[in-house]
Amino acid sequence: CRLVDDLLLRPFKQCPALKELRRETERLRDEAAEPLFERVRKHGEQLLELPDGWMRPEDGRAAWFGCQLSHTMADRDEADESIACRMVGPFREALSRFEDQENYEDRGFGDPLTREVALPILRR
Repeated sequence: CRLVDDLLLRPFKQCPALKELRRETERLRDEAAEPLFERVRKHGEQLLELPDGWMRPEDGRAAWFGCQLSHTMADRDEADESIACRMVGPFREALSRFEDQENYEDRGFGDPLTREVALPILRR
C-alpha cells in the first residue's frame, strides 16, 4: 500500500507489500493466545470433571470456535448453555480481543463511513 491518510484503516490483505508484517503479527497474536486457550482447556476439564491432561491442547481453541458456532445456530441463552460456551465463559472477553484483532487484519474497519469516523480516533 502507498502511504495514504487511511493506511491505519486498511486490512493487511489489501497491502501485499506488508505480507511479512502480516505473518509476524499473526504469529505474535497466536503465540499470545495459546496460554489463554490452555486455560480454557483446563477449565473445560474441571467443568466436565475429566482427569488433568485428558483434553488435547487444541481443545481450548476448538471450544472457542464451537461457542461462536453455537451463537450462530441458536439464541443467546441456549448457546450460552452449550458445553463449548461454558468452557470459554470466564475467558470470553479476553478471547474477543483476539477475535477483534483478527477481524481487523482480515477486513479492516468496513464501509467508507466507518472509516471516516474511525480515522480521527486512530490518529489521536
